[in-house]
Amino acid sequence: MLYLTMGIACILFYQISLLRRQSASPKERRLALSVTGVAFVFGTISIFWPEWVNPSHAIRLLFEPIQSFITQG
Repeated sequence: MLYLTMGIACILFYQISLLRRQSASPKERRLALSVTGVAFVFGTISIFWPEWVNPSHAIRLLFEPIQSFITQG
């Protein structure tokens, strides 16, 4: 968790330093900071709840209702 926090802090520091130069549009700023936020949340979830980021679990949650609908009909 410490490495994740340090890595995200470095990325945020770099992004903020780039954004202070006014080299990015407001839309690009929002996109960069939101992607960093999503990466931090995903990293945190993968540390504390690794079963939630398991791709087979996500695929099952998505396609299981579709499959049951097809088999019923």
